[in-house]
Amino acid sequence: MKTALLLLLVVSVLACAVSQNEKISTANQDICPGSSSYIHAKCSLSVVFQTSCDQVRTEMMGRMSSHFTGWQDPHNGGQYSITSADSAFQVIQGEHITGNGRYTDKLKFKLEETKDGQCTLHGCSESQVFSVLDFSTNFCNLYNLYCNSGDGCKTIDFDLRRKSTNYGSCMSRDAKQCITKDTETPTRKVDAIDQESGVLSTCPQVQTQQNFNLTSYIAGKWFVQQQMATEYLPQSWNYCVQAEYTLIPGGPTFFGYTIQVHNYAQESDGTVHSTGSTLCAVSDPDAKDPAKLLVAPCFLPTLFAGPYWVLAYNEEDGYALISGGQPTIQTPEGTCKTGTGQTNSGLWIFTRTQERDDNVVTQVRKIAVSQGFDLTVLKDVQQKGCPKEKIPPPQAESRQSVVTSIREYFRNITSTMFG
Repeated sequence: MKTALLLLLVVSVLACAVSQNEKISTANQDICPGSSSYIHAKCSLSVVFQTSCDQVRTEMMGRMSSHFTGWQDPHNGGQYSITSADSAFQVIQGEHITGNGRYTDKLKFKLEETKDGQCTLHGCSESQVFSVLDFSTNFCNLYNLYCNSGDGCKTIDFDLRRKSTNYGSCMSRDAKQCITKDTETPTRKVDAIDQESGVLSTCPQVQTQQNFNLTSYIAGKWFVQQQMATEYLPQSWNYCVQAEYTLIPGGPTFFGYTIQVHNYAQESDGTVHSTGSTLCAVSDPDAKDPAKLLVAPCFLPTLFAGPYWVLAYNEEDGYALISGGQPTIQTPEGTCKTGTGQTNSGLWIFTRTQERDDNVVTQVRKIAVSQGFDLTVLKDVQQKGCPKEKIPPPQAESRQSVVTSIREYFRNITSTMFG
């Protein structure tokens, strides 16, 4: 059943991709470098510049040769490289490796000079692993090689001005996602690329709980006493928030998840928000740290999962400090915080007891301070007046409810991408 639903999802998304591809020019269709994965995300586009191809070529190749020029990828601190080119440097191929070294995307460009001295760029970036959505990654691989100072990008030799853009097969193309770090500020408190997120960050690397025991951690219910507002958890839901984690019967799911996640929250008027059985988790296989987990909707590959890091956990005292990954945003006060989007976001103080113990909360807040966190993001959660009866565990969803969840998820993603 799960496999059938997955195939239904993939076919639906691929059908959208085919519809988009029909709008691309013939030259653009032929420019993609190919992928070793049959199902994968990609972005192919065409850009007309108000300048010559010599200038476009020089600027783009300079950015792709950052180990010589010092230019920095503003998306995820990744590394471009040129792998081949024809004798006239009209067709150029290359690669982009993400800052954390986990993924390599292939790139291909073709430059065409117009009669009026302007230049048309046909470009394509393709993922090399199974993927359906890429949250603008392939688009950013291309965009960051030609964006200009007006876009907030750092240039090398030429500030390329665009006349028009045909986005072709770029289903996800949010330019705001392409510039997520400052590449022009030379003075930094800590000037290093974070190995987990690939982001050039001024924030110290946070430490997870040593000798973390996942089995005991998920053995009981957790109550949230303070939390950071995010897109998926607004402050208006700071009532009766709790989380339960259970091992998935029968072993890993199709995508390798091993833990069922059940999050519950209310609004002030009693409106209930429950994830049901739609969320799953698994230890991050690349982190080699049992305190670093990945969480996502169960129907998505772990490629799209967000980090869930247990920074502190004490079963005897009944508390845990959770972060949505490495904080990378520095405040004017010198503290740090995560983002507020769908992934790489959030900070939570958990306790085993629903009734708040201010001494325990204070103790965990001190741990967060020692890790460099901005505590102003933490807002109290009201745990009084909550339902006394045991909140029912998530039930297995019907096929229709799962399909509805998938549609709603992608509807929200599409709304975020295209407004």
